[in-house]
Amino acid sequence: MIRKGTFMLMSAIFVALALGACGPNGQSPAPQTAEPAVAGIPEATPKGGVSAPFDLDKVIRQVRYAFRPDGDDYRGGDRGFAITVAPSGAFSVSPANSQAGRPAESAAASLETRVAMLGTTSLPIAQVTRRVAEDGHLRLERGVMVEHLRNDAQGLEQSWSFAERPAGEGDLTLRVALSGMRFAGASATGLHFNDQAGGLGLRYGLATWVDAQGLQTPVAAKWEDGEIVLSVSAQTLAQTSYPATLDPLISAEIGFDTPVPGLSTST
Repeated sequence: MIRKGTFMLMSAIFVALALGACGPNGQSPAPQTAEPAVAGIPEATPKGGVSAPFDLDKVIRQVRYAFRPDGDDYRGGDRGFAITVAPSGAFSVSPANSQAGRPAESAAASLETRVAMLGTTSLPIAQVTRRVAEDGHLRLERGVMVEHLRNDAQGLEQSWSFAERPAGEGDLTLRVALSGMRFAGASATGLHFNDQAGGLGLRYGLATWVDAQGLQTPVAAKWEDGEIVLSVSAQTLAQTSYPATLDPLISAEIGFDTPVPGLSTST
């Protein structure tokens, strides 16, 4: 079944193409000056008189995974999970197993970035401004860093980007509070949480610190006192070219380290 938003977008694209092909009397329109690109729609750059092909699949994926406002919240997700983001930046993830006929919100975990520290210095992150980016992902602007929430076929990517190195010395540590599910254990693929009643759960996958040169440093997540802890060493920070990003992946599970059927198993 084609979703309503996707159908409307496809219809608009086809109508626009049809109207662009003919003038008001069925004649080819006279050449006109180029108009500015519409935000969110890829612009085809002419080269040698031939326009680049329009990537309709990319636009459909963007619409499918985009966050949308719902009252004071933003909502997103896919067949394996549903996401709700509150004004504070806290968000809930509800895994689902549609192949087993489970309801879309049979279980939920609440997550929130509570602490960011450089050595022993706390970074100011409490003030949050939410914005939907041009590609449909949700930006949570938190002063010295920006938290990003992106939906895709694998799950929800939670990441934090730093335009420059924060002032101070020591390791960079982020603490993400998680409640609503119990900690089931750790494995080579990350941390695992589940809902004891329904059996569904989440995997908080391995993270990677990626700098502007593409240098990647694995970052293991730890579970401490009800929080997920991610730390980037001072040595790694000193060798980093900015901007840089830390990007773990959150995905739905039907058992310990067992992804929901049909979802990608990439970490």
